[in-house]
Amino acid sequence: GFQVILKILAMREPMVAPEMVATLLEISKGCITLLDGTFRTQYSRELPQCALDYLLALPSGELRRLSRRTWHSIVLAVKPYMIEAARHGGMTVGEKIETFQLDFALRHLESPFLDQRIVGINDVKLFVTSANENERYQRQSTSAGSFGFFTGVGAVGANAPPPSIRMWYDAKRLIGYIERKKLLEVLLNPSNTHLEIVRRSESFLRLLADHEALRTEHLDLLWALASSEQHESLEHLAYEILNRLLPSLSLAHTSHLFSRIRDKPYDKYDTALVRFIREVTTSVFAKQARNSKVSNWYGLSLLWDAIHPESEKNLSSPLLTSRGITKGGAQGEGLGTTTKGV
Repeated sequence: GFQVILKILAMREPMVAPEMVATLLEISKGCITLLDGTFRTQYSRELPQCALDYLLALPSGELRRLSRRTWHSIVLAVKPYMIEAARHGGMTVGEKIETFQLDFALRHLESPFLDQRIVGINDVKLFVTSANENERYQRQSTSAGSFGFFTGVGAVGANAPPPSIRMWYDAKRLIGYIERKKLLEVLLNPSNTHLEIVRRSESFLRLLADHEALRTEHLDLLWALASSEQHESLEHLAYEILNRLLPSLSLAHTSHLFSRIRDKPYDKYDTALVRFIREVTTSVFAKQARNSKVSNWYGLSLLWDAIHPESEKNLSSPLLTSRGITKGGAQGEGLGTTTKGV
């Protein structure tokens, strides 16, 4: 009977309906106590993995139709086998189930359907929330004189953490998963992203920034959205997220970001970008002051170049043409031939 179930779970063309799989596994759930040692060890290792692989292999259309209740029942049905496998040196149950949940959320993120991608990113965000709550609990426990938080074990009774944060994936493990799976590359791909996906990605960038795990490559991913041929709403959202990340960025990260701003052609400037340049400059001046004397004027020099009418390359800048400044001379708003009024 177990061999038949394993064969059914391994079928890909055609795949058995998830509801049927849930029923079969529910029937088998109580059989683990009937198996002798050899079979119990074998099936406690093979059955959970086959069941989870089955769910991860579902086509996008079937995945969209799949109810949360059904896949939860499949995972819960094989949980006794996971517990048995852990006794013989396998993954802990928490690690096994949570890794699957993250992989399953990533599977949703790869869907061509926006609603499924939003389901996936929301599920991963729950792990970020739990990791943050976990750290707050640790700080509070430490300040109260306790030994802090042990993920799911060790802390009992009144000292136990709330169930919502009793997770195997703490912040460090979650950051490792995000980097291994290149999650931000998936979320911020300019050719396959959406305003709501980018908006929800901020929590992952914030997690990395708060733990000094944010790299310049991550900033480049977000900046690419502001530099590609996307709708201006997506471009402006990228500015907003980067602006909120500024307090957590090092001087080196902020300087790198500014180098990307400098590469943007003046004819692409708009009000949102000018505001962002102001915020970046203010932030980097504060960071420079803490490290050394001001050695780079950043936005001050950049915006001066952008509005200076004597520079041949800047004559197409909207900052000039909106004021009526042309190659023939300065016009409008009483600017004359000086910078008065600017």
